[in-house]
Amino acid sequence: MAVPKVEENFSGDTVRYHAILELLGELQNKNLIRSYILLVLKEFCAFHLESEKDLTNPDNLNAGVVFNVLLQELSEWNVDIGEALMTNISEVIDILTTLLSKTLTSNKDSSFYEKIIWAVVMILSSIFESVDKFTSDDWASLKKCLPVLEKIQKSDVDSNLKEIAFTIMVLISTHGVAGKSDLEVMKELQKFGINPSVDPDMPELDKSSAENGNSSYMSCMKNLKSNLVHIKGHGAISLANLLKERDYETLQNKKEILEALMKCLEDEDSYVFLPTINALSELALIDPELVPFIINQYQACEEKAIILKLGEVLLKICNSIGESSLFVYKDILLHTFLTGTKQDDSQIRASSLSNLGQVCMCLKFQINGHWVQEILNCVLSYLNSDPDLEVRRCAVMVVYLLLKGVDKNMLMVLENEIKTIYSKLRIIYDGESDDVIRLHSQLALEEINEIMKKLLTPKIEMIKEIRILR
Repeated sequence: MAVPKVEENFSGDTVRYHAILELLGELQNKNLIRSYILLVLKEFCAFHLESEKDLTNPDNLNAGVVFNVLLQELSEWNVDIGEALMTNISEVIDILTTLLSKTLTSNKDSSFYEKIIWAVVMILSSIFESVDKFTSDDWASLKKCLPVLEKIQKSDVDSNLKEIAFTIMVLISTHGVAGKSDLEVMKELQKFGINPSVDPDMPELDKSSAENGNSSYMSCMKNLKSNLVHIKGHGAISLANLLKERDYETLQNKKEILEALMKCLEDEDSYVFLPTINALSELALIDPELVPFIINQYQACEEKAIILKLGEVLLKICNSIGESSLFVYKDILLHTFLTGTKQDDSQIRASSLSNLGQVCMCLKFQINGHWVQEILNCVLSYLNSDPDLEVRRCAVMVVYLLLKGVDKNMLMVLENEIKTIYSKLRIIYDGESDDVIRLHSQLALEEINEIMKKLLTPKIEMIKEIRILR
């Protein structure tokens, strides 16, 4: 990954929970994700009831902090938790409403409890990502949330939190059709037998927004300009989806979108910048002429975090763009990442080397000529001299990828360098203490041996031709 993870001073329990989240994110198993989220919420409800009488107890305080951090991580998790919770909405709603009710009635440490309310409300809002799949029973379960959401509206909490709670109330009361045209709204509500003029659960809508009839594109752009991390991140995700669907209005405003996404890329929160990276790469697929612009931004930028994020954008573009377009930008991409390896910052050097290897793979190693020599000279110099461990790891990985890519053409492409490469890899394998570097150097040496074996001992086909004369 070109974008480094932010290290935090977690307690032991929080580190374990964080590790579980990462594993579940990798597995993408919806049943496991749902079970884990429900377990966390149930445990927190039980903890809340037990600790309510004595919150000053050090053990309770520590557990409360751990649960608070975990709930915030769940609400910002880069996994579709809404879809995972879809299969058991009734139980999820019961737990969330209980937790919100208990939290709202507590008078202790209002700032601490407000963070909990934020996290729970964001988990609740994630369910509406799959609003089109809701059944009548699901909507009936969701209506249980209305009283507690109304309490949030009347409580002394952040105004932005009240706004999100109101939005959820509107979505529940209108069965997810808020923001559509009047005709569409009436049709959708009539499916469920709802008359908006007499339904007591229907909150008053902001008439100005209803009259304006904001499009999906306008809603996304409005969300991108929000100061709230969750709303801004949701805006970036929605915008990426509109770009994938090739929404007409969205395609007519590419310049405005590019400016907004470049601004969002500066955000430090991964919930914002990760979907922004996806949206930027999707925009470049629509208009490949944006690739040189992003490359220029990468080269001109002096801020490390932005450089790493732009490198990730370029890598995503390389993985998605067609071969014909990719080869148009081959030279400038290789030059850009080779230049990045000469930066003073070790993270940028490591990222550039990693990206260089990935670009070579995307090009299917069709980089004959001076590029192979330049890349090898670069990575071999870092293998010996760079003081940073991550840089050396990336360098030896690039060597292995190059050798695997050129395969049987190794002697033709690396005629003058192969002896030097083999010698340096041997020295590194024998003298390096890091297991990762030794493993990659071993794989590279085995690749050389395998290629040479194929060249020197060609396979002899044991075939004898028999002819029958008549």
